[in-house]
Amino acid sequence: MMRPYPRSVKRMSRDLDRLGGGPIVDRVSDQEVAATRLAEALETGAELTAASRQRLFAALVMCYARSQRDEPAPPFAAGSVAVEDVAVTAAAMLRAAEVTSFELAALFNV
Repeated sequence: MMRPYPRSVKRMSRDLDRLGGGPIVDRVSDQEVAATRLAEALETGAELTAASRQRLFAALVMCYARSQRDEPAPPFAAGSVAVEDVAVTAAAMLRAAEVTSFELAALFNV
């Protein structure tokens, strides 16, 4: 299901459509709305249980990996995550996935 923008913007878009112009706004998917709300909550200090955090993180990692196949892009905007947070998270991910130093070297062509 798609969630429309506020009624006034939606009405303006319909009026433009009737006058021969194209829509001025696109609809936003429920997933985008949910992702935005969750990100905002977590950024302002909301906590998750360990099980929920693990499930969400695993889903985000899989989603990111899928997107890299089609449209390579950085995982987050430059400067939006502290270097220390990236290092701690990357190390924990490698340990959890049981990546060996040999596999890591092969991945980076070292």
